[in-house]
Amino acid sequence: MKHKHTQTLWLLFIVLTVLVIIFKDAYFSQHKTSPQEDIPQKSDVVVTQYEATKEDNTTTWQTSIEASKNLEDILSQKITNKNIEDLKTLQKIYEEKKSLDILEKIVQKQVQNYQFNDAIKNIATILDQWWSIDPNLHLHAYINSNYISINKPESIKSILPIVERYIDEKKLNQYDYNFYQGLIELRNKKYSAALELRKSNTNPVYTTTIQTFEKAIHSYNAAKAIPPYYQDGLVALAAMKNWYFTIARKIALETAFKDEKYILPYQVLAYAHFLTNNRDTAIEYFLKLADFDKNNKSLYQFLIGVSYYRQHDYDSSVLYISQVNTPKLETDKLRYLILDYTEMQNNTKINLTRQKLLGQKDINQSDFYSYFYNTFYKAYFSQDKSLYNENPQLAILFSQKCNEVIWINNSICLYGEIGKNFLEGKWGKSETDLINLANTYKQSYLYHMLGDYYTSKTDKQSAKENYAKALSLTNDANEEMILKEKLSTI
Repeated sequence: MKHKHTQTLWLLFIVLTVLVIIFKDAYFSQHKTSPQEDIPQKSDVVVTQYEATKEDNTTTWQTSIEASKNLEDILSQKITNKNIEDLKTLQKIYEEKKSLDILEKIVQKQVQNYQFNDAIKNIATILDQWWSIDPNLHLHAYINSNYISINKPESIKSILPIVERYIDEKKLNQYDYNFYQGLIELRNKKYSAALELRKSNTNPVYTTTIQTFEKAIHSYNAAKAIPPYYQDGLVALAAMKNWYFTIARKIALETAFKDEKYILPYQVLAYAHFLTNNRDTAIEYFLKLADFDKNNKSLYQFLIGVSYYRQHDYDSSVLYISQVNTPKLETDKLRYLILDYTEMQNNTKINLTRQKLLGQKDINQSDFYSYFYNTFYKAYFSQDKSLYNENPQLAILFSQKCNEVIWINNSICLYGEIGKNFLEGKWGKSETDLINLANTYKQSYLYHMLGDYYTSKTDKQSAKENYAKALSLTNDANEEMILKEKLSTI
């Protein structure tokens, strides 16, 4: 009977074909071969984003590629270590000038990176003013921090004094208190009490979140033939989708012990650990899922490979990602293999994989930008043309394909053409285009290149102006040193 129930829920809630990889959390690599942090050091590949959607009471997870709509988005993304770089800059500023505004930005960045414990530690440094921090930011970090113990159900009640203080400071109200009381009841699986609190909370700010939990609870009530703990699995999923990871893990862990055939809690545990950067634990759960959820084995292999990539274990990443044989994941598979081979400095495999990527129907702007940056711009600053020289014909193919695919806005293709000309020393051909790009997108490395161009033309004044602009925009100490050196020689 239990097996039948498992099949029933599996058909109703076929879960998580893929999950959110928010690369605002995720750090590609720390290795830098060029002086610019403004220049993405890795294949500024495509952020793979997994979104949950409901269709006819069936939970499905669809893969969508977060592609920038224009060059401004792409040139400003700085995906590689973007949050970490900004965070380091903010921390440096805060050391020099203690400011609550700067501290709040630091906390915000740490929450974006799922560094909840660090965020709470920073808030704790301003003991006499902690209520000056945005209350929702503070409470989100606190609920997901180690201050809330998975093994101690009552520990979540420690959020209430924080809420009360914010109410005293007129930053929260009774509706907010009501909402957080509801979260406490949910965490302790007192769903009736949580629903009762919902009746008195009419604040529209919480409507969507509350409705998600209500739907999970009522989904069980509408299917009375299944065991009660199936409801817990659905609530855990709702908690994860609303970024309450500690609550999700606590409920899912207890549920997983009750029925090893119930896949949902294992998926919640795997994805919650994945998103919060607990890669080792995530891998353990994904391996377990791959073992007994054969229908989605390829998906789990993919996510195991991504997890290893995040841990800088590129050989293991390639091992698992190479086994992925699901057509829907093929493009993402190729993108991550390119990232792995880039770290492994295997130019032959990088180019062979990029050539395969050219044949994918869902190739997009970020793929072209990634190729152009890594092959031309990165090579220009590092003076290492080996990637380009290994297969110069591929540059022609990417340029041709770019003009075929991106016919509405060809700024990406122009970006590639400029990079190729500079790499080949044909600077004069792209002077006007590069000036326009630099003035439009305000990226330090574009002004840096203009400075180099005018230096070659012995136009010292223009070179000095552009190096100065680059210096004012860069956040990278190494590039700053190089630019200062160049300015000193003019």
